[in-house]
Amino acid sequence: MANSSKCPNASCDSTEFESVVGTPNNSSIKLLFIRCNSCGTVVGVVDSQYYIDASENI
Repeated sequence: MANSSKCPNASCDSTEFESVVGTPNNSSIKLLFIRCNSCGTVVGVVDSQYYIDASENI
């Protein structure tokens, strides 16, 4: 059995994640946030333009 990534939030044991595009306060840059599907803890951030460009090349 493969190891699953687990939410780093000590009070959450979720192994499910989602990607959400958002804009930080006082910014016009859209970012792709990878976060826990259960509690919303952000575990990674990617420039959404990079993600869109890269996915078009698949």
